[in-house]
Amino acid sequence: MSRKVIYINGRFCSQPVTGVQRYALNLIQALDKLIDGKAYKFILLAPRSVQKPGLQLKNISFQSRGYLSGHLWEQICLPIITFDCLLLNFCNTSPILKRKQIVTIHDGAVFRFSSSYNLAFVFWYRILFFFNRINGSQIITISQFSKSEIIRFIKIRNEKIEVILPSGQFDAREQDEKILEKHQLLPGKFILTVGSLDKKKNLKSVIWAFENLGIDEFDLVVVGGSNSKVFGDVPVQVNQKIKYTGYINDEELFALYANAYVFIFASFYEGFGLPPLEAMYWGLPVVASGTASIPEACGEAALYIDPHQPMEIVTSIRRIYNDPTYYEKMKKSSLLQSKRFSWESSAKQLLDFVIKFS
Repeated sequence: MSRKVIYINGRFCSQPVTGVQRYALNLIQALDKLIDGKAYKFILLAPRSVQKPGLQLKNISFQSRGYLSGHLWEQICLPIITFDCLLLNFCNTSPILKRKQIVTIHDGAVFRFSSSYNLAFVFWYRILFFFNRINGSQIITISQFSKSEIIRFIKIRNEKIEVILPSGQFDAREQDEKILEKHQLLPGKFILTVGSLDKKKNLKSVIWAFENLGIDEFDLVVVGGSNSKVFGDVPVQVNQKIKYTGYINDEELFALYANAYVFIFASFYEGFGLPPLEAMYWGLPVVASGTASIPEACGEAALYIDPHQPMEIVTSIRRIYNDPTYYEKMKKSSLLQSKRFSWESSAKQLLDFVIKFS
């Protein structure tokens, strides 16, 4: 009996790794460990320009096909190559003319914060989501909050949406001490925040809080970058104690999570809030916004703040700093919370969902 072929949209393999791409990478790697290749043949399909996807896969094969790239590859080459096979899309975008597909929509930010994006980006995503609704695509999202946003803004029915939660797990790796030297940091002497320079990430409040903290021993490390094609130009604050890393690889991110003093996540809006959960995986105390989906990720382990009140960030960090017992309690709570999520359980849920519609 021939195996059913299921394709995975690998366009993300050519993109910088942010939360959306990290979700795809980790879910695919966990799925690869679950399948044995007997009943289903999974193929990760990417543009011809992508020769190595940066994944260690045993059961999911990789193919690079099609001479186009970017949106054109996704809209023209991808539906032709996948034809009547099921296609999995993990990073918001998908071919608008493909009917047999599962599409992951991470949040409704393009509707909630349309002014944060350029007009072309907003217009294109609204077209994509409109076709997801009318062409019968099955939808995956990453939190109950995002599910409610998709129902509200895109008008997709409740029964067509499956919530598959992310995890903060990383593959175990040894720390590279040179990474801290590279960024001129000392273990336990820096505050960490992770996210793009998109306005809704609220970096402005984090910086204000840091500059009004009154604790001179800390640096602030900002991990992430901006995409002017999406967000427009985002101003960067100049301060010798604020270090902007831009995009970094997992080894660098691992070292920063493992050596930071506390993690700050003051975002106004998140589909899930993966960075604070990743920080909890390394036992970091987390100060986070109590908005949108973030409490779904952080549970009772975070110290919540109103992102519109940056002084609350200051008060929270001072509370942690002035009470070593509370600091240790938060570290233990973070570790316990992170264990509630795993990429293995997410992949099992995904596989069941795929089998149902294949």
